Parts: sequence; structure tokens; C-alpha cells
Amino acid sequence: MTTTAQAQQTVSHWPLARRVVSGFVQPGGPAMVARAAEGGGLEEGSRVVELAPGLGLTSELLLAHGVRTWTGVEPDATAAGHLRKALAGAGRDVVEAPLGATGLEEGAASLVVADGLLSTLSADDRAAALAEGARLLRAGGRLVILDVTPAADAPGVGAGRDALESAGIAMLDVGAWRAALEAAGLVVVGSLTGPVDLPAPPALMREAGPRLALRITREVATDASVRGPAIAGRDALAMHSPMLRAVVAVGEMPLILGMRRPRR
Repeated sequence: MTTTAQAQQTVSHWPLARRVVSGFVQPGGPAMVARAAEGGGLEEGSRVVELAPGLGLTSELLLAHGVRTWTGVEPDATAAGHLRKALAGAGRDVVEAPLGATGLEEGAASLVVADGLLSTLSADDRAAALAEGARLLRAGGRLVILDVTPAADAPGVGAGRDALESAGIAMLDVGAWRAALEAAGLVVVGSLTGPVDLPAPPALMREAGPRLALRITREVATDASVRGPAIAGRDALAMHSPMLRAVVAVGEMPLILGMRRPRR
């Protein structure tokens, strides 16, 4: 099933070609997705919404838990088309819509996942995407962020932060990720960091398959607005990856308005 929502609030996003060429996809790798699934309480019967799934690498790992429903909200038409074919099945839906206005029903999800997305958005767009994710959660539901954060003890963090932000990757520390969840009206129930495991762009091209890889190659070759930023991001990530850590941060929709759980 495919749904197209009416745009109400546009949130700028990286096109699929930029994500693949830069290699900024699933930055924590399968190991951190597993930690995120655990922290988000993923189980059989979960109703999952994934924001900007892209190639669907994380989606496949989430679906392996036997979730009741999975909905991918993908603003990029090329990525949405790929997801429809790659992840077709009962209880699976692809919504081609802005991240800040998905058109989905309020309280429809028990888990919302944003993997390798939020650090590629502006501060305003990040807040809008998180607010929409929180709107989709039922009481007791959780929103999980999987992204990157600077390693505080790594040398050259300042220069690396500047280079990555110039390439369009915001370097929020763990405290800032937690604060972003709180600003969306959620209670932070946990966060952790782990190794970064960025896939190489050639591996992502193989994952995409020959037809989609050819479309991505053509888009990069013909669109300078994608090609330049994608290459800059790839170079910055390659140079400064030693200063990066993958981060998982989990926020929960309170069961009762105003109720707060102890932080940990």
C-alpha cells in the first residue's frame, strides 16, 4: 500500500543520492539498531513508524521482530519507490510525505524510529520532525534516535565538528540529543553511545541494486546541488570518523500528562 500525504509543513531532507554517496546511512550499524530496538521496547505487535528509511537497511532489522505494522515516511520519491518494492507485504506501508506533516493519525505508533536522519536537518527542521514523531506516539510509546555524536575525549573534535557541520551534518552531543527529545514533549528514559559503523558507498550501491544504483549515479552526475554536498560529506566523514560515536537516545510519551519518570 502507498499513501501520499498533503504537505503542511515542509522539512528539508537529504535526497537518497546524497545519503548513499556520502555513506551517511545507519551510522551505528546493525549492533546499534539492536540496542535501539531494545530501548524502544520493540516486540511482536509493535506499531512502528520509521522516518526517512532511505534504502530500508534499518527497516529490515525492525521488521525481523515480527511487528504488527510498519510505516515508512519517506519524503524522497526515489527512496519511496525503492521501499515499496523492497519491503512490500501485509501491514507494511510507505507514506511519501514531509517529515513534519506525515498525515498519519495521532497516537498511531508504539515506536517511532529516526536513524541517521536528524543530524542532517537544520535545527528548526529537526524540531519539527521530532514534534511530528511525538504526535504519532500513543501514551507509553517511545521515540528512538540513532545518530552520531562527537567523542568528547577524541583529539581534534573542534575541527572535526566544524568540517562535518560544513558538510551538513550537525554534531550534537549526547546532552543536546536528550534535550531535543524533551523539547518535543517526551521523557528521556535512556541514552548510550557505541562505535560508529558507517557503510562504504560502494556497499550501499550494491544494496540498492543495479537499477536504483544507476538512477543514483545519474542524479549525482547531473545535479551539482547533490554531487558537491555528497562528496563533501563523504570526505568529511572519512577524515573525521575517529572522533565520532554512534548514539541512541530514547524518549517516551508520558502515560499521564505532566507525569515524569526518573532519568537514567
